[in-house]
Amino acid sequence: MKTQLQNEVKPVRQKSDTAFKHVVSFLFMIAMTAVSFLAVINQWFSLQGTLFVIVFLAAVQVILQLYIFMHLDQKGYGMMRIFIFFGLLCGTVCAVGILLM
Repeated sequence: MKTQLQNEVKPVRQKSDTAFKHVVSFLFMIAMTAVSFLAVINQWFSLQGTLFVIVFLAAVQVILQLYIFMHLDQKGYGMMRIFIFFGLLCGTVCAVGILLM
């Protein structure tokens, strides 16, 4: 005889493609890191262009890591998304303020 609590608690099943998503995003991040290194070593761009490429690829990697490796792409993580993005906003405001001083 099952109790009320046993009926409500269901085991959490992860999608079968979760591991595949992790591996693909990891390989994509390795490729972006390699592109950054190659842009610096081969001097494909000017100094400003190289900095833009590095910062852009770093921002893409941060977004990928937040969504894939911290599971923000799954349901039920709404408050965590709010706190993480609020922290990113505060960090950005502080960094811009320091640069403008």
